[in-house]
Amino acid sequence: MSHDYELEQSNPKSVAEVLRMEPKQQEQQKINAKAFVAAVKKYTDMQKLDATLLREFIDRIEVSHADRKTKTREITIVYNFIGAFDFARAIDEAQHTTKKQQKTA
Repeated sequence: MSHDYELEQSNPKSVAEVLRMEPKQQEQQKINAKAFVAAVKKYTDMQKLDATLLREFIDRIEVSHADRKTKTREITIVYNFIGAFDFARAIDEAQHTTKKQQKTA
């Protein structure tokens, strides 16, 4: 019974801790996004891709094990400041938003 009471008491504490951390994480995400945009603006007139540019934008590249049937691998690029970015999803969302705007116009 005392174990149940301890769980009840610790749960609100852990929920409160998570709620306290959330604004800090959101603020860090805003800072990271601003830093990413600043880096992008710095290279808007880029003529060639070089190692310096790659180091500034890319944290790491993850390559999965080969699929035995298709002999393909999944490659994930983890960017500095924003993490892994799902380009396919972003393109789908942009197309969906464009279609939605066209319907309302």
